[in-house]
Amino acid sequence: TGGVPTIGYGFTAMVLDGKDGRPKFSDYKNKEMTKEEANDLLVNKIVPYFESQLRNKLDDYDSLADNQRAAIVDLAYRFKRLTERKQCCIATR
Repeated sequence: TGGVPTIGYGFTAMVLDGKDGRPKFSDYKNKEMTKEEANDLLVNKIVPYFESQLRNKLDDYDSLADNQRAAIVDLAYRFKRLTERKQCCIATR
């Protein structure tokens, strides 16, 4: 993970920031996350968060095929993790 602490399916403090119903990363200090907790968090909090962000940025998000939406959500999630490591920088509008 490039020295960035993670829990569950690679969740970082940037993703688990306590906003939009997501728990804080610090909630898991000295505590393990079960597979069930990780699955629930991914399906019910993380993916919907990124989908919402993408809908706000991409006018045609909902017209994409399921596999295209899944790929772009995955890319957005990975990009957020990359920027947390400060290894890349992409200009936004």
